[in-house]
Amino acid sequence: MKYVITQIIQSINKLIYRLMGKSYIREGKCNQCGACCTMILLFNQSKLVKNEEEFEQLKEVFSEYERFYIRGKNPSGNPLFTCKYLGDGGECKDYKNRPLICRDYPNEEILRTGGILVSTCGFRFVPVKDFDKVFDREMEIQEEVPFELKLIQVTDEEKIELNSTLEAGNDNQIDNEQA
Repeated sequence: MKYVITQIIQSINKLIYRLMGKSYIREGKCNQCGACCTMILLFNQSKLVKNEEEFEQLKEVFSEYERFYIRGKNPSGNPLFTCKYLGDGGECKDYKNRPLICRDYPNEEILRTGGILVSTCGFRFVPVKDFDKVFDREMEIQEEVPFELKLIQVTDEEKIELNSTLEAGNDNQIDNEQA
């Protein structure tokens, strides 16, 4: 049952993302390997931070960027950042206060800028499917649901009988309340 609900929620999220113009949705969960915290590309207003000067300006405006330092450059020559709060075991030593960049990691922007997820990452990006494919998949899931969880098909005759029973029950309830 939990699996079915999770699948429905994911499908709804995919549809929402599709309507928002997103091409991918993030799935999975963090396995706390810490690898993502050592190869960070930082952005300022959707533009990649390209040098140390830009980074220093960013830190002056947004204090949460003080937690990062430049550790090198990627093959494109852009600075790679590491978090100062990364523990030896890959855990975040300041998890409750981590900035939005960490909370939202990974996001679709990574793919748009040519980035990749490290092989140890527990997240993955899945293309948002069109509505027909999402609907078809949900129908497949519904077929897997145990019989007692499915809606029961009722004939018109059974509906009339059920309504009569319900109306009689309401009449009895009213009679009992008046007595």
